Amino acid sequence: NNNEIYFNKFQKYFDQWFEFLKINQYDPIDYCIQFAIKSSSIDKVVLGVDNFSQFKRLLNYKNYKLLKKFELSQPVPNNLINPSLWDFL
Repeated sequence: NNNEIYFNKFQKYFDQWFEFLKINQYDPIDYCIQFAIKSSSIDKVVLGVDNFSQFKRLLNYKNYKLLKKFELSQPVPNNLINPSLWDFL
């Protein structure tokens, strides 16, 4: 799969992300939804689903009272966070 090959070079970022979630006992979906909703730099949030089960999951996200900020040990490369730079699309 081309996207797996492309993203393998960013594994250290994903490892840090999942370690942060594990240490803080955050669900990845809940954290992302809440981050987007609480961020002052984000005006609107669009969520997509493939089926009704995913839709119900989004409606029942867990609201964390205190959301710790995730910070990486180094800056994230643009070719990871900007989909227009992904060369497998």
